[in-house]
Amino acid sequence: MRWLRCAAVITSVGLTACAADDRKADTPARTERNAQPRTDTTVDLLGAGATFPYPLYARWFNQFAADSGVRINYLSVGSGGGIDRLLADTVDFAASDVPMRDEESARVVGGRVLHVPMVLGAVALTYHLDSLTRPLRLSGELIADIFAGHIG
Repeated sequence: MRWLRCAAVITSVGLTACAADDRKADTPARTERNAQPRTDTTVDLLGAGATFPYPLYARWFNQFAADSGVRINYLSVGSGGGIDRLLADTVDFAASDVPMRDEESARVVGGRVLHVPMVLGAVALTYHLDSLTRPLRLSGELIADIFAGHIG
């Protein structure tokens, strides 16, 4: 039942992964939680992961809490940190830049992971070179080499 509530809430506000949590309400709080004793009507969620979407998530979660009473605490610790916490079963959901690998998903408590794409970001190249007298034009191949680390 807790997994179903988690999936419904996460789908409503949008995150990347939600793991099963089949524990009963009387199970001791997870190590990273600072939660009050639960009742059947209390829903608090803890998530962790990617830093890029954090400003958007913070806004969504604040509005969602105001509208629904469901509080979501998100730790912006990086994609790997979110996956690590999900695998350690210390969070209800994680956000990552890429979906979890099948072998990672299989290690999640309860064995169920729902990947939900939430945000899209763009990467833009910028430059400031006083010596240029005209715009710098980079080919796609050159940009790919820069991002691949072949040009530093």
